Amino acid sequence: MFMIAATVVEIEDPVGSLLAMFRFLCMVLAAEATHFFITMPLLLWAVTRTNPYKYMFGCLKAFGMAFASNNRQDGSRQQRKLCGIFEFWWCR
Repeated sequence: MFMIAATVVEIEDPVGSLLAMFRFLCMVLAAEATHFFITMPLLLWAVTRTNPYKYMFGCLKAFGMAFASNNRQDGSRQQRKLCGIFEFWWCR
């Protein structure tokens, strides 16, 4: 703990360091958004030829349940219910 505090105190330009960290965070979030909203839907569309955004919208409840409960099985139950609506090969 004290070693971390010592290195924080030694930073000569804390505002510049925070700005650099903020820019890095923005770039990571932009890359994640590109991956989630462009790359993965194109891949899903190429494999199944269905509307990937409709599928992703249906997954929101499963994602919310999995993140809220921190239990993988709760989200899986919601995902199986969703797969009853969409007939994908991995749901069988």
